[in-house]
This record gives sequence, structure tokens and C-alpha cells, in this order.
Amino acid sequence: MSEIVVYTALFTDDITQVYGGLPEYDDNGVDYICFTNTPHLKSNTWDIRLIEVEESSRKSARKCKMMPHKLLPEYSGWIWMDNSCIFKYNPKDLYDFYNSNSDIAVHEHCDRRNIIEEANILISRGIDDSETIMNQLSSYISEGYKDQGLFETGILFRENNSKVNKFNEMWWVEVSTKSVRDQLSFSYIIWKCKDIKINAIKETFVAHRHVLGKQQSEHFYTIPRKSERLI
Repeated sequence: MSEIVVYTALFTDDITQVYGGLPEYDDNGVDYICFTNTPHLKSNTWDIRLIEVEESSRKSARKCKMMPHKLLPEYSGWIWMDNSCIFKYNPKDLYDFYNSNSDIAVHEHCDRRNIIEEANILISRGIDDSETIMNQLSSYISEGYKDQGLFETGILFRENNSKVNKFNEMWWVEVSTKSVRDQLSFSYIIWKCKDIKINAIKETFVAHRHVLGKQQSEHFYTIPRKSERLI
């Protein structure tokens, strides 16, 4: 077993079909684990682990993302990758590069600067319930929340330590009880967990033309998601 694991989640409402896919990699000294609810997902790279959907496929994927200390406690570090994200270099080297002096490494958002801007986009596009989002923001503001910026949580480097495990638990509480859009609550939990050391990566890994003019990452990129029938 490696000390570092790359993991992802691919849940579906129809177990014969998924939206997304699993990139294949060469063996490079880390473990690859994918949590899913479909028994038909196959890979030469990924260890496919079946999990039943608890409330919804979307929330089940979020729970896997946020709770590696429960699902994968044997590793010293976790690299979460959305299933549309791909790395170009050895993931262990990338982990050491980004997370050697921090608890969590995460890319800054490439289109929006704070959770207010994010909330406005989510509401205008109908991505999540507007009342839920507004109540969430009001709750944060009433607590005295200070802007922490906004982050792309599709790639996360996390150290397995007590501070990060507490962060994970608090983050999951927010997503499980408020908006499922985890970028809204990520910055809030950073503010709450003042002892967490964050490496805010200035580059972007997204493929679309982004608003804030960030430099494109040499280490990661994204591919378009598409529907794939498994059987």
C-alpha cells in the first residue's frame, strides 16, 4: 500500500450509465480508488469500491469527497480528483510539491473572487435552491464571516492529521445540511478552522476561458464530461 492515495467518486442515478469517466494511468507509486454505486464500472487503474446511495447520488459523492479520514484512514495523505480532472505528472511528486508545508492545498477559483459572487451565479443559473443559499450566506454573515476568497475544490491535497479531519467533518455538516455546492462552505470552514494551513494555488486547471486571467496549470487539466453507457 502506498502512503498517498488518489481517490474520486462516480455515482449515478442509473447504474447502467455514468456521467463522466475514469482516466487510466500508469503505475506510479500511489493507490487509485474510486467510490461508486454501480457494479458495472471497470478500470485497469482504479480500485472500484461499491457504496450504497444514502440520500442522493450527488450527496453520496460529496460525502466520499469530504470524509477520506473515515473511508481511507490508512493513508498519510489524500488527493481528491473530480472525475473530469487529470494530472500530467506523478501524483506523489505533485503531493510533495503542493502540500509539503501545508495541511490543505487547493486552487483559487478562476472566475469568481468570493462566496457572494458564487452564490449569485448559483442562484441566477438555478443550480441550487435560492432560499437555501441565501439562508446559508445570512448565517455566515451573522457569525462575522471574513472573506477568505473562493476556491476550485475539484482537486484537493489533504494531510491526514487531526486538524484536517476536523475540517472534513465540519465541511460535511455544512454540505449535508445546507447547499450541496461545496465551494460555498469550503471558504467558511477555512475561516472557522484558523489553525489550518492552506496553500492557495494561483494557477487554474479548468479548460474553459476563465474570467480572472489566471495562468494555466502545467500539472493538471480537465476533460469534458459525457454520458457513458456501461452495459
